[in-house]
Amino acid sequence: MDAYTQHEIRHAELIREADKERLAAQARKARRESLDQETEGRVTFRPWRLRHPRTV
Repeated sequence: MDAYTQHEIRHAELIREADKERLAAQARKARRESLDQETEGRVTFRPWRLRHPRTV
């Protein structure tokens, strides 16, 4: 196997990894947006201390 073929294989692997990361980022973004729609109008940030005052 010559160096060019190895380079092509490596390049294809890098592209596949980048695609996987891009898809994961899209999924995270979509999930965050759907969560934003669900919790619209509600306060999302509630620290542990406010929820459980006795444990702190």
